[in-house]
Amino acid sequence: MQASGLLGRPTEELLATFAELRASDVPWYEGLGEAELARTGVHSVGGDVTVASILNHAAYHDAQHLGQLARLIEVAAHAGRGNMGLVDI
Repeated sequence: MQASGLLGRPTEELLATFAELRASDVPWYEGLGEAELARTGVHSVGGDVTVASILNHAAYHDAQHLGQLARLIEVAAHAGRGNMGLVDI
């Protein structure tokens, strides 16, 4: 975060930027055909990869971060539950 210059930026700003970037990418992703998705390249760590595998990796990575956000929200919400924290849902 520090190296990227993102550390200390407001969460709302970071989420808005993320949403904007992903929204602008979707039409490009949707326009890729089978031939483009099957194209291969060499990743410095992953070795031989396809465009499809890179897109799936990006989706997986985003899902990991969404899970982290959900856990942070859960911790904050749990702290305010009071006696309801004793109730198993």
